[in-house]
Amino acid sequence: MGAREIERTDSAFSLKLDELRSSAQRVAGDDENHTPHLVARSESANSIFVGVVHYTKPDHPQSKAFGKIVHDWLDHTNGHDRIFRIEGRVGEAGRTEEASLAAHGDTGRLAYLANKHGVPIGSLEENFHDQALWLIQEKGHDPETVFGYYVLRRIPQALRAQEGYRPDIEAHLRETMIIHSTFLPDDVDAGEVFKRVMGRLYSERGKSPFEFDVSDEDWLLRETGDPSAGGPVETPIQKVAADTHDRRRSYAVQLIREDMAEGKDVFGIFGDTHFFRMASMMKNEFPARNVTALEEAQ
Repeated sequence: MGAREIERTDSAFSLKLDELRSSAQRVAGDDENHTPHLVARSESANSIFVGVVHYTKPDHPQSKAFGKIVHDWLDHTNGHDRIFRIEGRVGEAGRTEEASLAAHGDTGRLAYLANKHGVPIGSLEENFHDQALWLIQEKGHDPETVFGYYVLRRIPQALRAQEGYRPDIEAHLRETMIIHSTFLPDDVDAGEVFKRVMGRLYSERGKSPFEFDVSDEDWLLRETGDPSAGGPVETPIQKVAADTHDRRRSYAVQLIREDMAEGKDVFGIFGDTHFFRMASMMKNEFPARNVTALEEAQ
């Protein structure tokens, strides 16, 4: 299942998304993020696509608002052929919906609800191995840099988890390196590869290559985040990120469109920085007039 080219937006859709962009702002002088989730609905409201801000606090107003919209969808589509589609891997659910959210964000929440309500859940991600080969063979990226990108990309999620749910970073790194080492030669040590990448690209950090804490989150997001949201594309990791996120969007959109074409009701989520590009590619499934910022209860 190959990734499709990103489509151009029409002017009406672009204007609608520009209006939403201007309303999605962080609160100045405050560490608390109040950026709203963004929501696209099909005409029937049977399918919903949400650009999620990666909150992990169950009592955050946007977390509560998201909980309402997903539970409303579960009620509205009860008895239908339906599916959850999520960004990232489908992980294990926690003991409760709140614990799942605190540990893994809204992907964890949906994993819990999928189990509880018997709704199939699938990832919107391409197989990492196939994606890595595409980055190396088709886009010409260095294999060790691609590996470094995959490892670094998963660290912010661990750092954002709530106290009591945050994994041991060294253990998290070991797991991540195992998951993403399949395209490396069998006789190499993944830890040594990561150490070389960190020494080559980030020698000025002044930390062990395997040491990360919350002070690293901003630069990790700059390096591995979606540059279409306004970030730079200068370093080797940022160049890998740019190509990866383009392919991820196209692949995810293809899956959602195919699910809907087969008659499934879809509740899909992907990071809010990708929302505008992805929504413009699905304007036939999710018309611009049905795209809104998620409002919180007053």
